[in-house]
Amino acid sequence: MSTEILTESGTNEAEFLEFYINQKSFAINVAKVIQIISFDDELLTRTAGGPPSVMGSLLWRDHTIDLINLSQALKDGDDLSSERPVVLVTNFNDMTAGFRISGVNRIHRVNWNDIQPMDAVLDRYSPRFTGTLTIEGKNILLVDFEKLLSELFDNNEEAEINKELIRSSREAQRKDKRIVFAEDSVLIRKNLQKYLTAAGYQVNVHENGQSAWDHITRLKNSTEAGTDMAEVVDLVITDIEMPQMDGLTFCRKIKEDKRLAKIPVVIFSSLINDQMAIKCREVGADAFLSKPRTKDLIVKIDEMLLN
Repeated sequence: MSTEILTESGTNEAEFLEFYINQKSFAINVAKVIQIISFDDELLTRTAGGPPSVMGSLLWRDHTIDLINLSQALKDGDDLSSERPVVLVTNFNDMTAGFRISGVNRIHRVNWNDIQPMDAVLDRYSPRFTGTLTIEGKNILLVDFEKLLSELFDNNEEAEINKELIRSSREAQRKDKRIVFAEDSVLIRKNLQKYLTAAGYQVNVHENGQSAWDHITRLKNSTEAGTDMAEVVDLVITDIEMPQMDGLTFCRKIKEDKRLAKIPVVIFSSLINDQMAIKCREVGADAFLSKPRTKDLIVKIDEMLLN
């Protein structure tokens, strides 16, 4: 599968690969998929002592990657229903990994507005999904792959975000800075809100771009005409993949509005690569960083707002 991103920048559309496990349909953003290959047990070096869903190291393109049994990771059984399973080779969060699944169906080009966020109650008990999509009467779950990897491979992020960074001489400068933050992943949303608040920033949090855009629009409409909105909202942080409105569209709408255009926008996404960087620039983003580099994000925000 080509890694080329087929949709234009800021159209609020994305392409999703529908795959299945035990005859249940799930989806992943095509931008995260490098290749689909047949599962070959001879290329797998099994390891012991790790999480049960991590099958071992898979030889791929002359180097090894972690192979995860996605069925086990999703608590959906052992994925024994397919005689010819395949592997999704993915790259996001600066990590290449393989996910063993039963098979793939097709690619769907959809509007983010057609993707429904997980119900708040359901999300509390099924936090491994970020939304649902209905196509031809079929309900398809969008897997939160970032959360899965964070659960399986602890990156010790809290140790990296040290007290010197959070509790620094800049804390007094940060307290008057207002940040609007849009992120659909519950885990990342809660963690980043915690770190930014601890650093001293005022953070207004939203679970998707549409909610954040509605909030900024309300602020604009309630503020006297001619007021520089960059004095009302100091900075926006947004993910790219979000139900209702994606981050590229959210950023484009801000930059196309004369009263909002001066608000700095930072795109914080697992999809950042050379091609996505071009798209971020096309919609006017002031900066873009790859998850889960929260420490780098706070440094960048300090640089943009305090220097």
